[in-house]
Amino acid sequence: MFNKRSIPAVKKQKGMTLMTTLIILMVMTIVATMSSRLSIFDTLLARNNKVKTLVYQETANDLRLLANIENLYDPMMNKKFEPLTGVYIPPVNAAKSETAEVITDMGTGSADELYDCEGFAGRASTVGMGARKCDLFDFQVKRHKKGLSGAHDRHHVGKGKEVPPTSKYSNL
Repeated sequence: MFNKRSIPAVKKQKGMTLMTTLIILMVMTIVATMSSRLSIFDTLLARNNKVKTLVYQETANDLRLLANIENLYDPMMNKKFEPLTGVYIPPVNAAKSETAEVITDMGTGSADELYDCEGFAGRASTVGMGARKCDLFDFQVKRHKKGLSGAHDRHHVGKGKEVPPTSKYSNL
């Protein structure tokens, strides 16, 4: 019934199954470790993308609020623009500690640095000879998110403010 010649061959093969199983388990462990690391990397990448999008949206919203033409009233009337650079930095809000807002007067407001424009809903557009005069301003918002992401963004927009004539009979 039993063949004496087959018994030594079976004894030789006994450890091979164990080695094959250990190799397969080691490969599966390496694949599981790599997939978990890739999963963690994807999670960090998604979080950074979310923070970057959030910073972009917050910066765009802050710029929209800053570029409201009413924000020019105080610095223009109280001469708060620096004479050489034309820069005005609004008071810092404690809730926006990661934000820097700057309004820059592109000219000094003197008659030779005003531009021809036509005012419309707080904005101005150049139209050429005979138009009213405008002083141009650049509104800029910079935001840097502190922490692990390091996301930052910077937006700016230019707007013109129509300069009122010196009298009701002149065009300045």
